[in-house]
Amino acid sequence: MLKIDLFNHIWPVPFYEKLKRALGPMVDITRRSEAVPMMTDLAERFRVMDRFEDYQQVLSLASPPLELIKDAKVSADLARIGNDGMKELCEKYPDRFPGFIASPRRQGAAVSAPGLFRAAGGTRVRRRAGRPGRAIQPEAAAAPSQSPPPGAWQPLARVRTSPAP
Repeated sequence: MLKIDLFNHIWPVPFYEKLKRALGPMVDITRRSEAVPMMTDLAERFRVMDRFEDYQQVLSLASPPLELIKDAKVSADLARIGNDGMKELCEKYPDRFPGFIASPRRQGAAVSAPGLFRAAGGTRVRRRAGRPGRAIQPEAAAAPSQSPPPGAWQPLARVRTSPAP
């Protein structure tokens, strides 16, 4: 029986390199993530995955949440690089990674929605469960009184997901 494991954290290597430049020394949960070999080492990840028959992982970026990156350009670059890296892994290893959870730049819904639409609509990878997921979460760094501008999520209305066969 096929087993699909959701929310498997990863740092695609280009994302990890940019993250190190943006954050400097890793601390707290980010340091813990950095210490996990499977976060960036695909050979190690595959070695562990191969211990289980008919096993696949849906990928997602590990901490830190991108809304905590104060520089909006760096946050947007990290989201793009991370999403592109996960998409590339899904295209290169579809039997191991049937999909990924796109990470938007979460410092404003008006910027996040197009990034999510790009990640969801731009992929040509066919998956058993449809398009990649979209992580839409409240902005942890936003003041409670802030809300997205009207129509900010409208681009996502054009994204269709396919039911599992």
